[in-house]
Amino acid sequence: MLHLLGVGGANVVFTSDDSPDHVLRFRRDKQIPSSQDVYAFMTAAVYPRLRAAGIDPRSLVDPQIRLISRELLDEAQKLSPVPLMDTKEALLLENCQYYGVSCRIKTLGSSSVGYTDSGIVFISFKPKWLAHSPNAPLEAVHCRTCALNRMRGRPILYCPLRLLSHPREELERFLAHYDLPEKWVQKAAQRFSAAMQSAHVLDALVQVQTDCDPFGILDQKTEMNEKFQVAMATRDCTLYGLIKGDNCVIKLADFDPKDPREKAKFWKNTENNLITGNWYS
Repeated sequence: MLHLLGVGGANVVFTSDDSPDHVLRFRRDKQIPSSQDVYAFMTAAVYPRLRAAGIDPRSLVDPQIRLISRELLDEAQKLSPVPLMDTKEALLLENCQYYGVSCRIKTLGSSSVGYTDSGIVFISFKPKWLAHSPNAPLEAVHCRTCALNRMRGRPILYCPLRLLSHPREELERFLAHYDLPEKWVQKAAQRFSAAMQSAHVLDALVQVQTDCDPFGILDQKTEMNEKFQVAMATRDCTLYGLIKGDNCVIKLADFDPKDPREKAKFWKNTENNLITGNWYS
């Protein structure tokens, strides 16, 4: 039996009684890459570059293609509030989210923090742009992510550049926006930052981002190829962490390919607006 877990812009996610430690991710019924396309992009384009950059492979979610029956697709469609892609495949992924008994979860934007009375802490957020945009002004004060949040009037929960340079301190600042008991904030930040550094998660992400997009969307030398797709995917992935006592398990997920032919105009307009509106200043 399937249970609806969440609906995103491109995916609908379910849990299954058959595989409680995994989620089954269906693609929405629109002109987007199929589950097989996403699997191929992750395993052939993204993961090899992250491994070459020194990431601990255990921190990468292990994707699997699952063949689905018409009956299972029909069951998923009945539960889904949006149409699903008519397909014979779905993506089976490790369930990185924690929804245990009595888990209090608060979500702000694309970030979530949860905890239990026993001290289990769950964290998820997008590391985003861990280096300055190649097109940002030389005198830029704000990073690309903070500049975008300023332009859109959104709260700045954390700065990716500071997350890279001062991970524990920036995680403490991030956790302060949530309802996590104060006595657990420092411990959670210390455990999570240590796990990130041990697995070389942020260092690998920033290396891939800069290697795959050295010139930026506004530069004529930039090609809308697979490398650029990888750069943008690593700027929109999600980092999950589950802290139990002294142990912290972290996982990177959500490396969906973005079609540059469809997104290039949007990306260019966004970058131009950040520059002309002085949002980097």
